[in-house]
Amino acid sequence: MNKRTVYLIWAGGAALALLIYLLGPDRVLTTLAYGWDNAMWSLHNWLRNVSGPVYDLIRACAIAVFVVFWVLGVMVVQRGQPGRIALLVFTLIFFWLVGFPSHWGNSISAGDWLTALLAVAIGALIMSQRLARTAR
Repeated sequence: MNKRTVYLIWAGGAALALLIYLLGPDRVLTTLAYGWDNAMWSLHNWLRNVSGPVYDLIRACAIAVFVVFWVLGVMVVQRGQPGRIALLVFTLIFFWLVGFPSHWGNSISAGDWLTALLAVAIGALIMSQRLARTAR
């Protein structure tokens, strides 16, 4: 990274500090906290009311990405890269959130399915990165 980029970052930080000072730090922090709470409340309500095709789409994506994660993970392990612990941890997280396939007919919240999807997507990205390192 060159010096100009570092100076621009510092200048941006100084401009942000001036803006926060002019707006009032208490009001800025309160507005940010209120905005975060409002976004989380809206997301929670939306996830509680998700049903039908959107719910099925979230479930299908979570299951498919879980399979992709496992295929990538097995490839990583076969190439001698560390991946067994990641396979274990992300699999446990996935099954802890949504249960085993025999339970998928039961009512599992869309929030749990979405969290499981995000978890295995992160795991799949990690495995992809490890495969990319071995391909060089």
